[in-house]
Amino acid sequence: MKNNFDKLKIGKIPIHFIVLGVIGFLLLIIGNPFSVDEKDELTRETENEMSQEIRKGDYMNSEKTRYRENLENRLVEILSKIEGAGEVSVLLQLEGGKELDVAYESERDITKTKETDAGGGTRVIEEEMASEEYKMIREGGEDKPLVLRTLKPQVNGVLIVAEGGANIQTQKKLTKAVESLMDVPSHKIRILPQN
Repeated sequence: MKNNFDKLKIGKIPIHFIVLGVIGFLLLIIGNPFSVDEKDELTRETENEMSQEIRKGDYMNSEKTRYRENLENRLVEILSKIEGAGEVSVLLQLEGGKELDVAYESERDITKTKETDAGGGTRVIEEEMASEEYKMIREGGEDKPLVLRTLKPQVNGVLIVAEGGANIQTQKKLTKAVESLMDVPSHKIRILPQN
């Protein structure tokens, strides 16, 4: 009987190799049953970190949206008072997000070593170590980085829809007002008539 089993082949491959291949494949699919808890723990930590990043991103986006809407409302309020403008709607295009400029301390340490070998040759070894750390302050029992300034998102474009937007003089007034208030060049400001 043993001889018959040894003679079984699929094509030119002996059955022993096929059986071993199937077992190996199944082990790969099933994996190690003892590492399930460890894998689940790692998966939970990764998912938790990802959800925190998503919430942080949502917060940054909502903060940027509030900032944009506040600017738009203030522009609507002031631009609608310009002679000939009438009712005004404003849409701003912002670039980037809120950036913090934080203070940091830097240290540089330079070490020079002069070596002389037995043959009379000399060499100088210069080693430089540099480190930077954020300057921290204690606020409410927590250490936080010292923020020197907060940079707001840049206004990249302005669209104004106004009742008087068809009038060239009104367009010039609105453009000059936005250029002055927002520090945006005139080629990034569009004024359209309201229908």
